[in-house]
Amino acid sequence: MTVVIHPESNTQKHGSVSLDRELQAVRAAILYADEIEVVSPASEMLLGMNELAETSSAPVFDILRTLDADTLDKMSSGKGEEMKTVLDALPIFLDPKFESVLDTLDDEQAKPFRKLSTGLREMAEESSQGIRKQFTTMNADAGGPELAAATKTGVVKLKPLFSADDVWDESVLVERYAAEIIALLTDSSRHMLLDQGTTKFARVLIDENRVKPSALALPNALEALVGTGVIARLPTFGETPADELLDMRSDLIGPLGRYRRAVASLGEKMRVGPLDDEAQADVEHLYLTEIAPSLEEMRERLADHGLVREFAKTIGANLKAVVTGGVATSGLVFGIQAATDLATVAGAGLAATPALTGATAVLAQASQNRREALAGVRGLDLYYLHELDRKMA
Repeated sequence: MTVVIHPESNTQKHGSVSLDRELQAVRAAILYADEIEVVSPASEMLLGMNELAETSSAPVFDILRTLDADTLDKMSSGKGEEMKTVLDALPIFLDPKFESVLDTLDDEQAKPFRKLSTGLREMAEESSQGIRKQFTTMNADAGGPELAAATKTGVVKLKPLFSADDVWDESVLVERYAAEIIALLTDSSRHMLLDQGTTKFARVLIDENRVKPSALALPNALEALVGTGVIARLPTFGETPADELLDMRSDLIGPLGRYRRAVASLGEKMRVGPLDDEAQADVEHLYLTEIAPSLEEMRERLADHGLVREFAKTIGANLKAVVTGGVATSGLVFGIQAATDLATVAGAGLAATPALTGATAVLAQASQNRREALAGVRGLDLYYLHELDRKMA
C-alpha cells in the first residue's frame, strides 16, 4: 500500500510542521497492509534534514543551502530570499582560497573582507550546534521519531522524491509529486491511500485527461480507503506508536486475513468512489451502520460468557452438582465468589471437599461454555477489529 500526503498538509500555525496526517495514515495502514510505502515531501525533508544534522560533518549552512527560497521563507519569518542570498554567498567567504585572493589586495582593502570572513567562520562554528539542536527539536515536535522508528522495521518505507544531490525546489517537488500520483493511478498492483489534498489533486488529473486510471486502480483505492478507514474509527485508535502496532498485527495475523476478506464485501456497500468528496463521510456511515453494531454484539456475547457469570448461570442449571455433600450454602457461595480459585484447584489436582468437587465440575462446564462462545466470536470476519480495539485500549 502506498500512503500519499499532500505537500501542504503539514504546515500548522506559526509555520511549524506536523506529521500527524502521515502518522495516522501509517498507523491504520500498518494494521491492514503487509508493506507500506510513504510518499510525503514533508516527511522526506524533515527526516532527511534531521539525519544530516545528526550524522553529517557538513556545516549546517550547507544543509540549509539545499533548500529553496520558499522553504527558507517558512523557516525565517518571511526572509527566505535574503537568507538564500546570504547562504549562497557564504562558501566564497568561508573558502580557505579566499585568503589568497585577499593577499593580492593592500591591507586597507583586505581588512574588512578578512574581518567578515573571520566573523562568518566563527558564526558558522558557534551556530552549528544550536541549529542542529533546533532541527532535532523540530523533528521531535512534528512526530519524526515515531515515523523513523516505523521505517527501521522494514515494513514502512519512505519513498524519496529527491536524491542526495538535488536542490530542494518547490517546482521540482510539484512535478515529481504529480508523477508519483500518475504512476499510482496507472498501476494495477498497488493500493493507494490518499489524504484529502492528494485526493483532490488526483481527481483534477483525471478530469483534465492527464491520466487514465487502470481498471483496478480505483477499486484498489476503495479497498484501501475502507480497510484502513474503519480501523481509524475504532474508539481506541490513534495513540499506539506505529512500531508497536506491528507487533499487535503479527499476533492477529489469522483474524486479519478474515478481515481483509470482509473489506471486499464492505466496499460493495459504499455509495461513492474513493476520489469523491463524500468518500470519508460514506466510510463513517458504513462504520456506524455496519461495523459498530457488530462490534457491540461481539462485546455483549463475550461479556455474557464471562467466567463468573457463566459459572453462576451454570449453577442455576446444575444446582444438584454443586450441593453434593450436603453443604449447599457454603458450596454455592464459595463457588460464585472464588471461581478463579476453583479453577486453580481443579487444574492442580488438589484434594477438595465434596462441595468443592461439585462446584469445580460446574466451573469446568462453565469454562467450556465460555471457550465455545469465544471460538464462535473468533471465527467472525470482524473479530480482528474487536481484538484491535481491546488491545489498543
